[in-house]
Amino acid sequence: MLRSSSLVVLFCALCGCGARARPAGLPASGATEESGVYLGPSRLALGRAHSCARSAGGTVHCWGANEHGQVGVPPSAAPVAVPVEWPAKDVLLLGAAGDRTCHAVDAASRIVRCTGASATVIEASTLYNPASLSVSDGAVCIHQTAEYEGSRLQCDAADAAIARLARPHPCAPESLCQKRYGFQVALRGADACLLEQNGPASKLECTRGAGWSYDGFEVTERANAFRAIALGYDFACVLGVDGARCWGPASVASSLDDARTVTGFPEPAAICATNTELCGIGAQGRVFCAPAGTIAAREIHLPGPSARATEIACGDGHACAVTTSGLVACWGDNHMGQLGDGTRRGITDAVIARIPPLTDR
Repeated sequence: MLRSSSLVVLFCALCGCGARARPAGLPASGATEESGVYLGPSRLALGRAHSCARSAGGTVHCWGANEHGQVGVPPSAAPVAVPVEWPAKDVLLLGAAGDRTCHAVDAASRIVRCTGASATVIEASTLYNPASLSVSDGAVCIHQTAEYEGSRLQCDAADAAIARLARPHPCAPESLCQKRYGFQVALRGADACLLEQNGPASKLECTRGAGWSYDGFEVTERANAFRAIALGYDFACVLGVDGARCWGPASVASSLDDARTVTGFPEPAAICATNTELCGIGAQGRVFCAPAGTIAAREIHLPGPSARATEIACGDGHACAVTTSGLVACWGDNHMGQLGDGTRRGITDAVIARIPPLTDR
């Protein structure tokens, strides 16, 4: 069992949760879907002002703010602008938020360790075929899957708001429903959203922390399935068959029913959110971002000829993408060196982090 605060255990089938959102109901493998989006365990983990990336062989590099030791080296007031190698090897799961980084290395020991602010050690009741790790300032969620047994999401949550999202799995074991039922959880501070998907039907429920001044998030059921959910600061975004749309007090729409599709974001396939922007992967692996207060996206140009993104993740004020060649490209706020290019200059378009390609060990 988990060793702290409240425990949430939800059962479902093939799903995903994490810092970046991927379509619910998809297998946790290293494969890509038709759009080219990576489907496996997250290779990127971004916090308030630090970033980490996991290679195919389980080697992790981190960079950026390190006041609490969140990049894996002794704490320092000065940022770590040049990426350093994480001390743990063969990392299976990786997640970050705020000033903390969490990882799991050994399925047999069932241990997830979080370093930095809110450091903790979590012992999962089981840890098999790990799929993803989702982290916020007040919660750590471990999602894992097993064929014919559905999936399990365990959350060590300091805030009871996340516990209120718990519900039993709605399908009988080994039923058709179970095989096409999925969910994903998005976390941001004390806020959380649960997206359930059962075939063509979707149900979205969001709960807010004490800091919210807006009570517009409620259960929403739609016939047109939502594919992903992302949370920013005072706004939420969903990815559906008709594109991406956002709502909340920081957005142009007060409710999901009033939300309009983000323009200039063709064929969105994956989304994430910073504190103020929605970012995602669109047509041909191109990357786009749109401020929450508008519905107009701009393209983020990745370095290199014909560079395409396969995965995206967001921190508080910056974002990173993995390209088809395994390079990590980051953009946005860089005051603590969180872009990984060895400087502290913030930029609009992306720079390549100074780490080996993630296709390497």
